[in-house]
Formats: sequence, C-alpha cells, structure tokens
Amino acid sequence: MNIGIRIKNLRIEQGMSQEQLANQLHVTRQTVSNWENNKNYPDMSSLKMISDEYGVSFDELLKEDEAFIKNVDETKKKMS
Repeated sequence: MNIGIRIKNLRIEQGMSQEQLANQLHVTRQTVSNWENNKNYPDMSSLKMISDEYGVSFDELLKEDEAFIKNVDETKKKMS
C-alpha cells in the first residue's frame, strides 16, 4: 500500500475530512489531496505529525511504499 492510500484510510477511519486534517497539519486541503492522490509526498515534518496524530509508526506509514523510498533516496543523492 502506498503512503497516499495509507493517509487517506487513516483519515477516513477517524471520520475526518481533508480540510480537517489539513488544518491539524498546517497545510492546505489541496496538499492533503495531492498526498492522497500520489501527486507528491509529505515532508518529514508532516509525516511526523501524521504519525503522532494517528498513533502509527513511520515504518507503518512508509515501509510498503517503494516509490516514496526511491524518492527519498534520489533527493538524498542530489543533496550530497
């Protein structure tokens, strides 16, 4: 399962709208929509807030999303 689907499922399980989650994370609703539709990924700060909000580990959020892991690896290489 990719991170976008995971975020969406967690949000829906809590009965929250995209707008409500966006307000809690201090981002726009469009940002949450983009995450859920895999148009882009949350930054590490947002991932930490999502992890805290839903009581899930980073591992649970990220482990199965190969595209996200590849994106992080590529970004790290560019910054080196």
